Amino acid sequence: MKFTFSTGSPFTLYNPDGSQSVSLYNTERLTPYHASDVRVDRRWYFDKWTLITYLDIQNITNRKNSTSVRWDPQTQTVDNQSSIGILPSIGVSLEF
Repeated sequence: MKFTFSTGSPFTLYNPDGSQSVSLYNTERLTPYHASDVRVDRRWYFDKWTLITYLDIQNITNRKNSTSVRWDPQTQTVDNQSSIGILPSIGVSLEF
């Protein structure tokens, strides 16, 4: 299991016309980032090699962390980008 926490990245506010204010450069921060990951491995040992299977679930708490802020020219508004929620994966690995 892994828990990750970090403060929000700095960003610059947008003016109503879509430009960024130089006087307010990096004065705001995104919300703090945190996520919990879980991974379960199973190993089978043979004479000269090992078979490894795993189930990995990233961001098991399904938190939509803010990743960036951008200007959307079509809607003329600020768009907050966020990460995806739960990301499961399974896998197989061989070691010789």
